[in-house]
Amino acid sequence: MDTITVIIFIAIIIIVIICAWILDWQAEQQRQKAYCDWASQHRWNYDFVDVYKTYEHYSFLKQLSRGSNQYAFDILRGTWKGYSAEAFNFHYETYHTSSSTNSEGVTTTTTETAHHYIGVVLIEFKEDFPLLIIYPKNAFEKITSKLGFGKNNVKSIELFQAFNIYCNDNRFVHDFCHPKMIDYLLANPDIELELQSNIAIVYDSRGQMTPADVEKHLVQLYYLRAFLPLQ
Repeated sequence: MDTITVIIFIAIIIIVIICAWILDWQAEQQRQKAYCDWASQHRWNYDFVDVYKTYEHYSFLKQLSRGSNQYAFDILRGTWKGYSAEAFNFHYETYHTSSSTNSEGVTTTTTETAHHYIGVVLIEFKEDFPLLIIYPKNAFEKITSKLGFGKNNVKSIELFQAFNIYCNDNRFVHDFCHPKMIDYLLANPDIELELQSNIAIVYDSRGQMTPADVEKHLVQLYYLRAFLPLQ
């Protein structure tokens, strides 16, 4: 390969990298603008990133204990139907290490980093509730089992077939699984819910949320409160 060809090849690579960076930057700007517009419309506060501050505040939540290098971004704070509420996208990393040995017996170890994103939307209530985790069947089965929860007996066959339910208070589970709540959960088969003290959280495991996703989950939490048993 002659010098001119090498220069052209390097130039093409540089141009491709610059174009990809520009596209990512434009997408980032559009996302931030969408969040700013939504926050302004609903009179909420929006912070693009506070790195670890929000995560450290909510690090006690069971589903934010995964991986490493956890941080929050696209942070929204405000009031929804009279309740203090917050939403943010959450990042964490996992690592996979593999080894290979060449023909000369030299072993090389490679570590790959995987970046994961989930959405978090929460509402604060005046009442405290027992710890409760609900996820669609087969979702995060290994995660919740590692957290030390046992499966609770759920009388509704349909609900049991659709969701995994973990709670530290069997009596609360019995009160929680009343007909209206069962109908509500079955009507929202992808809901991923956690109750912790006076906080109710919906997780969006599909990746980074849009403002439309945030509003959808706020509506879910508002209606969920109407069906929660009185404390």
